[in-house]
Amino acid sequence: MAMSAEKATLKNVYFLPDGRLMEKMPLSAVVSDAVRRWYAETEREANRGDVKAMALLGQMLMEGYGCDVDVDQGKKWADKARRRGYRMQRVYCEI
Repeated sequence: MAMSAEKATLKNVYFLPDGRLMEKMPLSAVVSDAVRRWYAETEREANRGDVKAMALLGQMLMEGYGCDVDVDQGKKWADKARRRGYRMQRVYCEI
């Protein structure tokens, strides 16, 4: 028995608690989006002066985690965190 087009389409969506429909996405797309949002939040906090966020942003930039690799910018952020007294080792990066 053939499945109707409406039922086939409904297999690719689910209901959110508030009743809205959400299309299913591959887990890799969800994780990739979360990493990009984490980068954006870290960048915002670093620009506001959060020293730990500066160190994390430096590491993210050097590794391309949630962004394009930019070693020079990453080193600048890591140096900025170090100049502001950040000394934690082996958590985000050793600076």
